[in-house]
Amino acid sequence: MSDVKVYEIEMEVRSPLVLSSYEAIGNVFSTDWKYIPGHVIRGALFSQLMREGKEVPIREEARDPTVFFQPAYPVLNGRETIPAHPMIYKCKVCKKTVINLEKFEECEEHPFCMESKGGSLVFIDENGNLKFFEYEYVDLESLGINRVIKGRELEMLYSFIGISPNTKFKCRVTDVSGKLGELGIKDLGELKIGRGISRGFGLVELKIEEIEESKLVEDRSREIEKIIGKKEDNPLILLVKSPTFNLSGSKFGLDWKLDLSLGGTELKCKEVILTGRTSISGFSLAGGIPKAKLTNLIDIGSLLFFETGGAIQEEELMKEIARKELRGFGPYSQIGLNFLEVHPIAYGGDLQ
Repeated sequence: MSDVKVYEIEMEVRSPLVLSSYEAIGNVFSTDWKYIPGHVIRGALFSQLMREGKEVPIREEARDPTVFFQPAYPVLNGRETIPAHPMIYKCKVCKKTVINLEKFEECEEHPFCMESKGGSLVFIDENGNLKFFEYEYVDLESLGINRVIKGRELEMLYSFIGISPNTKFKCRVTDVSGKLGELGIKDLGELKIGRGISRGFGLVELKIEEIEESKLVEDRSREIEKIIGKKEDNPLILLVKSPTFNLSGSKFGLDWKLDLSLGGTELKCKEVILTGRTSISGFSLAGGIPKAKLTNLIDIGSLLFFETGGAIQEEELMKEIARKELRGFGPYSQIGLNFLEVHPIAYGGDLQ
């Protein structure tokens, strides 16, 4: 395990970033993703390495994945954002925020004005208060050029709504084989991400730090123990950070079993609180064709509750949870699916 490397990647947007999960509506490409998905980072990183003349083992990695890509969430003043779960409510009038997993709380001053903020982006400030994050967007227009006549063409004026420059993101990429180190990932200074990169959009500047996985797991396991607590009947509550399904895997293909197997400990999923369902599709670097679309995935901000039967007190289980946070909790984490996290907002109480 000692040779497993984790690369912490900080990204700073240098040109408008257009993160769209669908084709243009008319001639408009808008940003609808609230984070940079793992499969987008994977494709951008491998593409950049290939542009630099590196022999990236795309087919080998597709058959036997060893590199796992977390989604990248925005960072504000050093504070990392996360998706809010459905039991976080905010008053539309006075902006009072309530977190209660046991019951719905109405705003006393403004009845019937509370709305769920599930799926929104939030962060915890230096005082332990929950704050909401909002992107700043820019709206640009780009003229399409006809490749035959080498000139402009009627109805080829496109609008792009993108995340503004200077926005920062952070994610971690776990490499269990050492491939990324051999390819010189730490030498990368920039990536091109999202729509419109041929028009100059989506340029992000990188800062990459290499960290030993074992150290991260050790430190993180202690944090997880503090968040969950030591009561035998405490459940394991996981916050969904990327589209999720099929946590256990199956030799028969895709299924929707959400139970977990962590280091030999079987945990049953007893409840799911959804923000909603989503879908994911993409383009294969290996095959050069569109990938099959996966639908009905559990969306970010949802909560999964697992029965632990007292096993939650075991130190090795805490370390396995920390390791899974880095590598993903199920199949297809190499493309950014099934990343979950133990987080204070899922348990309520003290957010520090």
